Amino acid sequence: MAMLIEFAGIDGCGKTTQANLLHKGLLSKGIASEIIPSSQKPLSDKILEEINENGPYSIKAICSLSAANDYFWSKSVKQDCTFYILDRYIHTSIAAYLAMSQDRGWILRLYQNIPMPEIILLLDLPSNLALQRKAYMTDPYEEGSSTIYRGANYSGFMDYQSRVRESYLMLAEINPLFCRLNAIAPAKDLETCISEIIQDKFCLS
Repeated sequence: MAMLIEFAGIDGCGKTTQANLLHKGLLSKGIASEIIPSSQKPLSDKILEEINENGPYSIKAICSLSAANDYFWSKSVKQDCTFYILDRYIHTSIAAYLAMSQDRGWILRLYQNIPMPEIILLLDLPSNLALQRKAYMTDPYEEGSSTIYRGANYSGFMDYQSRVRESYLMLAEINPLFCRLNAIAPAKDLETCISEIIQDKFCLS
């Protein structure tokens, strides 16, 4: 049976780095693993192309497209792969749209028929440190820009990502699937911590 491991956190927190490290670590132990970045989901390219050519779109419209993307990806899951490591999944979108003041009940209903992960590894990092890690290079999606999201009103990366972080922390308080990790820690220490968590969670030898 396939197991879904979700990496979550604001942009620049280290999701991609740690997802890749976990993937390589599992493979080195002979454990079947597949890593799924958001760009490899079935609708990602078409959604980005549509928004870039014809946007901005309403926040609800983009939220619905994100949910559809995760739903169609979930239909492709093969049961012969032990672990799917998801670099951004359901809760990435949920936190983002909560940060945009969308109704929590509506968002959760939108995602209710999409398979939940077995664990959500939340890499928690303040937005100012995330911006430093990104060498102050950001894009309109990471800034919650009104050029992407019609009606959005944020003053840049730190403003938007701080609100996204608050949404993640709220979700972590109410959802026991969340495992909050201090992403300020050195990457190697975080890798070791995540490896131990996954070993304990799934009883890996």
